[in-house]
Amino acid sequence: MIELPAPTTESFAVPCAAALIVRTVGGVPCLLLQTRCKPGAGRENGLLELPAGKVREYESVFDTLRREVAEETGLTLTQIGGEAACRTGASLGYGVQTFQPYCVTQNLSGGYSILLTTFLCEAAGEPQGSSESHSPRWVPLTELQGLLDARPETFYPLHLGALRQYLAEQLATPHVFVYGTLKPGHRNAAWAAAVAQPQAQPATLGGAALHHLGAYPGLVFAETGGEVQGHLYTYPPAQMDAALARLDELEGYRAPGDAANLYHRELREVTLADGSVCTAWVYVYAQPLPEHSLLAGGEWQDDLPAPASLSEGGTP
Repeated sequence: MIELPAPTTESFAVPCAAALIVRTVGGVPCLLLQTRCKPGAGRENGLLELPAGKVREYESVFDTLRREVAEETGLTLTQIGGEAACRTGASLGYGVQTFQPYCVTQNLSGGYSILLTTFLCEAAGEPQGSSESHSPRWVPLTELQGLLDARPETFYPLHLGALRQYLAEQLATPHVFVYGTLKPGHRNAAWAAAVAQPQAQPATLGGAALHHLGAYPGLVFAETGGEVQGHLYTYPPAQMDAALARLDELEGYRAPGDAANLYHRELREVTLADGSVCTAWVYVYAQPLPEHSLLAGGEWQDDLPAPASLSEGGTP
């Protein structure tokens, strides 16, 4: 017979689980965020958060995640990181499972005491609001990083660590998709190699259009589809920050959301010649386009004649 512990007046942390749900939407890597509106949450309501909830007594943490995600978003989890490698066993009347979450977060003050395990997940369906959350949406990683940098106080504090860890990993990609003067054999290829010589391989970017801006092209994303031809540059990870700073200088990129940017820098999925997909940085034109500048075929060459709209005095 198992002896139960004696009653105690101690308080204990509440075990909870959160889902970091990833999805590529229109070629853009995204995470699911929702707005908190839990009954009795007080000033925490209105904060941005991940789907999460308390682990019931003897409930598998993976069942907790499926239940909470379904209740809060209507999504069905199709993959939970660490579940396939979970080990289960039994001894002395105990059923035990051992698993590796993405990260663990604990608050040492504020709110009520929580020990939060967060898992990387994938899900099927489209998110919907609930009585505990509203406005679930897929947020691009670069946009999310901008929100975290500018207004971290708008996020539920226990979810900040997992979000920052994931973004740091994903935004450290060593890949850049180039489609204009930076391509191999073009006039700014040496600029791209000034910090470190990248490995280059042909690649395409779907859902995009290329425009002739005179001395250089501008890529924009198009709902009508289209494909831009270019190359994927892969830099040594240790030199990636310096390489991006060099490329930002050429592309007139200052900071996320800066109205003075000539190009924005965004994460997008590109397709390699063997059909595999890779997440890479892409410079997207951020200023008004001249008329009749679309490049049919989506491929740039340095010796292309300028479009008539520019030769007649127009500006890109």
